[in-house]
Amino acid sequence: VSITVEAAEVTVTDLEVTAAATSLEVGQTTTVTATATYSDNSSATVTPAWESDNTNVASVTSSGLVAAVNAGTVTITGVYSGQSGSVTITVTAAPISPPKASGNIFRLGFIGIQWCPSIPWL
Repeated sequence: VSITVEAAEVTVTDLEVTAAATSLEVGQTTTVTATATYSDNSSATVTPAWESDNTNVASVTSSGLVAAVNAGTVTITGVYSGQSGSVTITVTAAPISPPKASGNIFRLGFIGIQWCPSIPWL
């Protein structure tokens, strides 16, 4: 008597993509990760092929590092073993700090123009 056991092929049934942060300011970075779910209900972290749908807003490296370039919304998609998953990231403009003046400035007031050497700009 001979018994043959064939193992069923395990395939990827789903790919979940998450981002460490889904809201960035221009100049900031975050990482995206992907978790594959298999037909035997197991799961594992995988490295998919990454793609940004708008590289003018954010780019993504092959290791999943997302860099915010300009304000807007971007979808980062991972593709692995025939499955894909995405995450949306919103990029806002970085706040603008008022300029700091140095050196001598003029101050206007009710009395008129007053010379103010080396008063820092507030």
